[in-house]
This record gives sequence, structure tokens and C-alpha cells, in this order.
Amino acid sequence: MNQSRAFFVSLAFAILGMGLVAFYISDQEKQSQDKLGKSVNVLVATKDINEMQVLDETMVSQESQFDKLIQPGALTDFKDIKDMVTLVPIKAGEQILVTKLSPKSTETGLALQVAASKRAMSIPVNDDTGVSKLIKPGDHVDIIGSISYPNPDGSKQTELKTLLQNVNILAVGEIIQNNIPTRYENDPLNQRKVAVSARGEKNFNTVTVEVTPEQSQVLIYSLAQGTGLYLTLRNPIDRVESNIGSTTLDEVLGPDSKRAEARDREQKRIIEEARQAAAAAAAAAAAKNAAAEGTPGAPARKPASDPLESGGGVLE
Repeated sequence: MNQSRAFFVSLAFAILGMGLVAFYISDQEKQSQDKLGKSVNVLVATKDINEMQVLDETMVSQESQFDKLIQPGALTDFKDIKDMVTLVPIKAGEQILVTKLSPKSTETGLALQVAASKRAMSIPVNDDTGVSKLIKPGDHVDIIGSISYPNPDGSKQTELKTLLQNVNILAVGEIIQNNIPTRYENDPLNQRKVAVSARGEKNFNTVTVEVTPEQSQVLIYSLAQGTGLYLTLRNPIDRVESNIGSTTLDEVLGPDSKRAEARDREQKRIIEEARQAAAAAAAAAAAKNAAAEGTPGAPARKPASDPLESGGGVLE
């Protein structure tokens, strides 16, 4: 009798304990929901997915996540990944975000990227003139020209001038803005063409810029005259255009250079020669006047003053 009673008491305590545990778990779930939101099914990667891979249902699965733990742009339905290509690698367990995908059939071409009233034109670049070819479509650059021209005395003058500012890069080589950066190679196993990511490639010799018709004429004229064009890369949020003067050898060397000192000495020499010539001319005129005054019947003349002192003469 006592054993039966002890059994039922133990059973009652066990049931009570299970009830308390269930109540505690339910209370914790409620607190989590209040804090993190309701549970929602989202798509996550079941394995590591490489860049430029076409997604299918074997690569992803649905997992329940609290609402506040779901990343912006996370996909929830398998139909959302149909015919989609990964733009970046995705690790196993990561949520599948729409910002990391692009339609498989993206073929927008260059023409649709050019704004109305603008033109697309390509200019040659290399590692020296094109920021080590680290420029990518969508970047903004300034274009600087190294312009040489003859002086009146036959010598050659070179100036550096910022020709255009805040210019949009539409393409580098054949990689076009807002297109999937893809190139095709032969698979050595089956000899089929396979898509390979071209992101980060530096094997290009031209960049295509978006300019107005007038700006395109400036660039074409510069290229036709053999002007070297250099690109300088802007910060993505920097759209300010300012007045920038040209740069010559004098600006590079500065006012304390040997060239500037020699120029100052030459200017002083010219001024001194002009002063001496003016003084000699004044002395000659005074002698002539004195001789004229000594001649009978000649009218008296007022001696000429120093042209430099009276503001006459020409100085260079």
C-alpha cells in the first residue's frame, strides 16, 4: 500500500515537473518572440556556392528564423531563385539575398547604359594612366591631359590641364556597367563553353566613358593631337566639380627654383638695359638741344627730361 502511494506521489511530482518545464520553455519562446519577432522561413545555402553559379533547389533549403534576424532582401520561396546567378560567393548557412543574385539572362548591352543626351566613347589606358587598371564600371574619374604646343620663339611648352571632371565609367574593356561580368572559356573535360567570372580582371586596354557630345569632341581632339590622357579616381560620394588651373614646369618647380631665379635675373637685365638705353637717348637729345641753342637764329629748346623719370620709355 505504501509502495503504491509512493509511486503515485512520484508520478504526480514528475507530471508537475514536466508541466513546469513546458511552461518555462513556452515562456522563453514567448519572450524570444516578443524580442526577436515571429519565426519566418527563409532560404539558406546548404553548401558553399561559388560566384557565377546558377542556383537550383539542391543548393538551398528553408530554415525558420526569427523575424529580426532575417537580413534585408532575404528570399523565402524556392521560385525566387529560378534562373538566378550568384554575383558573389555564398557560404553554407548564409541567407540567400536578392542583392547577391542576378538574372541568368542579363544581357543589357552598352547602349542601354548610356543616359539620354550623353555619348559613350572609349579612351586608351595602361597601368600608368588608368590607376593601375583598378577602375571598374560605375566609378567616376577626372580626365587630365598633357598638352604640348609651340611658343612664338619656336620652343615647346607643355601644360597639364584637367579636361573633364566627375566622368562616369560605363565599361572597362568588355565588362559593362550593370551587366554580369562574365567571360567564356572551354571546359577541358567536355570542350563546352562555360561562364567564368570576369570580376576583378585587369586584362583591358580601354575604358568607356559617358560624356556629352561637346566633351567627346574635346577628348577626340586631344587624342588626335597625341595628347596623353590620365585618369584620377574619385571617392564614390564625391561629385563636386571645381575650377582647376593648368600646371606648367614653373608651378611644379615653384618660385624658389633655379629656373625662377634665372628668369628673375633675366628680367632685371632687360630692365637695366632699357634704363641705360633711355638714359643714352636722353643724353643724346640734350646734346642736340645744346648744339641747337648755340646756332644763331635757332629757337631755344627746353632740355629733355629722363624718359624713365617722366614715365616715358617702354620696359619689357
